[in-house]
Amino acid sequence: MHKQVANINYLGFWLVSGFMSLISHTLLSIPPTIFLFLISMFFLTLTLINKPRIEYHNILFIPILFIIYLLTTQPFFFPSLHRVFGLLCSFLYIVPVVYFGSKLKTQELEKVINFFIIFSFIILVSEGISRLIDPEMKYAQFKGVDSRWIYMYKFDGIMYTDSNATGLHIICLFFFILYWAREREKKFLFIRWGLIILLIFTFSRAAWLGAIIGLIYIYGFKGKYFKRFIIFMSTSGIIVAFLGIGYSKISGDISFLSKLYILETTYDYLKSADIMNLIFGVGFFKSEEVLGIYGHNIFIVFLLESGIIGLTFILMLFSSFVYYTRKKALWVLIPYLVTSFSAITTFVPYLYGTVGLIYLIEQSKLNRHKCK
Repeated sequence: MHKQVANINYLGFWLVSGFMSLISHTLLSIPPTIFLFLISMFFLTLTLINKPRIEYHNILFIPILFIIYLLTTQPFFFPSLHRVFGLLCSFLYIVPVVYFGSKLKTQELEKVINFFIIFSFIILVSEGISRLIDPEMKYAQFKGVDSRWIYMYKFDGIMYTDSNATGLHIICLFFFILYWAREREKKFLFIRWGLIILLIFTFSRAAWLGAIIGLIYIYGFKGKYFKRFIIFMSTSGIIVAFLGIGYSKISGDISFLSKLYILETTYDYLKSADIMNLIFGVGFFKSEEVLGIYGHNIFIVFLLESGIIGLTFILMLFSSFVYYTRKKALWVLIPYLVTSFSAITTFVPYLYGTVGLIYLIEQSKLNRHKCK
């Protein structure tokens, strides 16, 4: 019986962790990761049956509490059921990752993590190739004329409809690999350079900025000139932002101007919004009905769609990740959040999954330290 449970734990962890990048919004109506997540949750239920005591992990408290809150409030907004279901699965993804992973030996954990990295890279390479060799031809008229020609190569890959979402995925995987390489001898240099190339060809400025800020966070703290460096980067960032606004107004950069429009429209909405909508939101995937355009910014989207309470939960969720991973989750969260200021997709199982992996690694290190 004990061996059977151990096999279920191992299989459940393989399904939910090894294949968390198996996502396709363009080829399938339901991403394969959701099916694998549901199977792993079924396995988790099997392991908990007749178990006198359930192992508790503090990092899972806020995600589960958030799900309970959403389940009790979102039905009143009559949302798109399959999209909200995917969102809920995304938030819960960390649960089977942490539960099954905590039962495995260190060697088993490492084997699955290494597989996850290699498999994810293969999937993302396939995504990039599919997008670049079969461009969206409705933008072909702009090729060689102005900067809009890049939009030919931003849409309709095999994973995502928009390369900004691909950029988010690459960001999370890349910075998790940096963290994992620091912990283990296996450096994955080929994959890291490959991801950088893939990131460049997403043509996602938000993802590029997220990568730069993430690298500054990881490597910029080293050296006595860090404060000067931060001041220089902050000043440069402000100057670039103002220049960008000016250039956008002159050149008609629709993408950049849309972000300014979203901020302005959000401000106008919040001034006149009903108090109940401010507190509970208007329902997931309905911010476009309010703004006339999708929110793009993670904090704006969660504020409008889940209200002040939902946004508070998100902030608590990320704060708990940072606390229970001893700040190591910041390796992934900082570049993710920077990118999500301008490009967001709410179905991000790989984000919550990689945070779960970081938690398991940090707990393993802590347990080894206690045994010494």
